[in-house]
Amino acid sequence: MKRSRLRMKGICLFITLFLSLMAYGQESKKTYHEVGYMDRYEALPTMEFTDATKAEFDQAKPAVKSKLPEVELTESHFFIKTKGDKIKFENYHYDATAEGHRGSEFVGYYPESSMYVVIHYFTSESLGFGQLVMVDSLTNNQYEIISIGDGAVELPISSPGNDFLVYYYNYMYEQKECFMGVIKVDESNKNHPQKYLTEYSSYPSTDWAVEEIRWADNDTLIIKVYEKEFEKEEWVKKYWYVKSSFPSP
Repeated sequence: MKRSRLRMKGICLFITLFLSLMAYGQESKKTYHEVGYMDRYEALPTMEFTDATKAEFDQAKPAVKSKLPEVELTESHFFIKTKGDKIKFENYHYDATAEGHRGSEFVGYYPESSMYVVIHYFTSESLGFGQLVMVDSLTNNQYEIISIGDGAVELPISSPGNDFLVYYYNYMYEQKECFMGVIKVDESNKNHPQKYLTEYSSYPSTDWAVEEIRWADNDTLIIKVYEKEFEKEEWVKKYWYVKSSFPSP
């Protein structure tokens, strides 16, 4: 894990430059904003957890993935319509040559905030990378959620009141480690990207990875977590439950 983090730090500048150029090349008048930097999270309170039960988890409603609206699609690109504009994305594809993974994939939509979610893929030094970007169709602003690993973070889950977004990243080669981040959503600042989505709290876990997150209410999370144990020549997930609460804005 440490080796992976050091490698990521070494190419972080390249990734940011690549994605910025990708965004610039999409022929849209917009602001490209990044949220989820570790130094910002480290200056904020860390999430605190207590034990939870399966009954509490089952009582909480699972996240409902909204139906993806239709987008204009060609053999090589897809287009997302925003207010007074249309953003062009290259379709995801894999080439066995040096190009490797490349392009974008439309993976989510938040109707309450009119936000599209796209994952950008690219290859550098024979390694594949992914970054999740949220596209605000009302303002043309784009928000990249910084990943602590090589791949993109999991699709963020909105709180019932749309005040927070929670996301996580499970380390690929670890059995019980992950990173969780909570982003504050300020709808009153929708036209001000530096204030609209901001880091709120986080937790770097070395004791468990995330299987599923549910909101019990607008400021309480119930999380199904696990660690992998090697039994009878195979890895087996051992599950339990934790919860975390924080004040509503």
